[in-house]
Amino acid sequence: MTTFQNISMDELRGKRIFVLIDPDIERGVPTIRALLDKPVRLILGTHLGSAAGNLVETRRLNEFATELSHIIGRPVRKLDEAIGPEVTRAVMEMKEGDIVVLENLNFYPGELRNDADFARQLASLCDVYIDDAFEVAHRALASNVGITRWVPISAAGLFLSRQLEELHDFCARPAPPFAAVIGGGRLQEKLPILRRLLPKLDRLFIGGRLAPSFLKSMGVETGKAPIEPGFSRLIDDFLQDAKRQTDVRLPEDFMIRDGETMRCALDTQIRPSDEPVDIGVHSLAQIKHVLDGAHTILWIDGLGLDDTRPFNTSDYEVAQWMKGQIAPRWQRVLLAGDSLLASLSYSGVVKEFENVAMFGDVAIHVIAGWALPAVEALRGKTAASNNSQPKRVLLPVDGSEPSLSVARHLAEHLGRENAEISLLYVHSSEGSLGRDVWRDPSEVERVHAEAQMAAQPIFTAVDCELARHGLTSHHHVVREGDPAEQILKYADEIQADLIAMGMHGRTGVLRFMLGSVSQKVLDNAKCPILIARITDRQLEEAGMLTA
Repeated sequence: MTTFQNISMDELRGKRIFVLIDPDIERGVPTIRALLDKPVRLILGTHLGSAAGNLVETRRLNEFATELSHIIGRPVRKLDEAIGPEVTRAVMEMKEGDIVVLENLNFYPGELRNDADFARQLASLCDVYIDDAFEVAHRALASNVGITRWVPISAAGLFLSRQLEELHDFCARPAPPFAAVIGGGRLQEKLPILRRLLPKLDRLFIGGRLAPSFLKSMGVETGKAPIEPGFSRLIDDFLQDAKRQTDVRLPEDFMIRDGETMRCALDTQIRPSDEPVDIGVHSLAQIKHVLDGAHTILWIDGLGLDDTRPFNTSDYEVAQWMKGQIAPRWQRVLLAGDSLLASLSYSGVVKEFENVAMFGDVAIHVIAGWALPAVEALRGKTAASNNSQPKRVLLPVDGSEPSLSVARHLAEHLGRENAEISLLYVHSSEGSLGRDVWRDPSEVERVHAEAQMAAQPIFTAVDCELARHGLTSHHHVVREGDPAEQILKYADEIQADLIAMGMHGRTGVLRFMLGSVSQKVLDNAKCPILIARITDRQLEEAGMLTA
């Protein structure tokens, strides 16, 4: 990944440079100051709040621009729009050393869906693009993925590159004892993280909305607590492996909602009608035991089961305890997750932490080992096509090199920058092909849960391949059954204009077997088919074929 420091002075001098930064101004200041040392014109963009594509007066960036001007000691002009004739005129009138701030990018629906027209208008404002917005690097937006398709030079800023280095180092070399507190929900996301951390973990506490599913798999009554069905076997396998090397703790008690009041109950005292909303005092003591004396601490997402105040106070209690225990000289501490930061920000305790790394959901993606679309977009550059006709494209994926090859072909040969791309992962299981065979509902849930977990890293890999070419997928779908039948069925459902598939170039029986799905789709599809053929040599280079 190229940083702007690797760009020659000749490529920067006098240029219009668009820098995407996080709303935390201090994070972007080093990159801004470094660029201001050069004779350039700076256009700044950022995302404040979650406006979801609507204009929200209280989230305009007027105060942001005023604060930035105060910090860097230079005039900063705030524009009332992010795109349009007035913005273009203001940018074209800039002189060397001038700084303008575009309006909140979250106000624009085209930003959030990586719309090609919106990305192209942003790109028209600049000669060089610098991405320094770490907090949105896991999202494929027009301002961090699409724009790279239209700007001649794209690079990473100082903050983005440094945070990636820090997170990778944190995960690769945690100093023992290494303790983790994992909360929140989404087992299909958190179980892979737990698996990845397990070889290095010494102590672990599992809380939040994850805990009831773990306890339920162990035969513990969890009342009306939210359960993610189908993961029981995966949880059992994880706990079996974890107990050999890691001290794993689960909540021993919960706060139960009784109308507007709460009472504490041990896990053995929970009744089917009870509604747990947070962990109790015994569980808080367990967390303190897990964290006490640890040299490396990782805390992901909130510990409560209900985000509604005043029913989730455990985050505040743990944070207050940590604040008095952390010794920065010998401890590394990382807090990650949007829900956790929102909880701590509400209580105000987050402002009292020093020397503690705090990031949103993007850090969870890095810890899970998933590539970030915004970073991958900086790695690959493809010339943009003038063909802007929207297309509904179905891309079946299975994690193979051919399915990744199709993603490259979509950008390099079709140039459908406005395509609405749907990723489809099809899995089969024993009995899934029998149409009239009764299947136990719990078994169906288990199979679906395992398929969702298997599909997640595949979707991420394909999304990152698309991002390298300024594209993004819009739908992730998991189906069960015969691959060719499900591809054809889903293509009809979305009225696909194109099905893009991969097939490798072997000959003989092996090619016939591996190509049978493609052939069946070719014979029966109602729309055009793109077949990306990958050779044996390419398979060997990808490590998928041996002599």
